[in-house]
Amino acid sequence: MDFPRIIRVGGILFEGFELLDFYGPMEMFGLLEGAAEITILAEHAGPVRSSAGPAGLADATMESADGFDVLLVPGGIGTRKQMVNEKFLTELTRLAEASRIVATVCTGSLLVARTGRLDGRKATSNKRVFQLVSSHAPSVEWVRRARWIENG
Repeated sequence: MDFPRIIRVGGILFEGFELLDFYGPMEMFGLLEGAAEITILAEHAGPVRSSAGPAGLADATMESADGFDVLLVPGGIGTRKQMVNEKFLTELTRLAEASRIVATVCTGSLLVARTGRLDGRKATSNKRVFQLVSSHAPSVEWVRRARWIENG
C-alpha cells in the first residue's frame, strides 16, 4: 500500500481510554521524525480523562476531522459507555469510512465493530472481556486465539 510522503494519523480519545493502548502506538508514529502528522480527536476538544486518571488532550473534535491515512481506536474501560453512544459511533463510522486504515487496540475493536465496519471480517480483542465484546457484535468473525489480525 502506497502512502503519501507525510502519513496523516488520527487518534481517538474517549473518557476511560487505556493509556498504553493510545500512547504506545502513537509513540511509534512519533518516531517517524516528521513523516507522520498526528491529530488527537475526541467528541469535544480539550482534556479527556483516561482509565488510569491522567488526561489526554484532544486537538480537535471528531466531527471537525476528515479521514486519515491511519485512524487509531484504543481500548479501555470507557469502551463500554461509548459502545452505546450514538453520536460517538456516528462520527467514528464516518471517520472509519473516510480513512485508509483503521487500527484498534484491545477493546477498541468493540467500538469499530459497533459501526458495522467489521461485519463479516475476522477480528480479536482482549481475552478477559472477549465474551462481552463478541456478544455485542455477532456479525464479526471473532478469533479468540489471536494477538492481532490484519484483515483488509
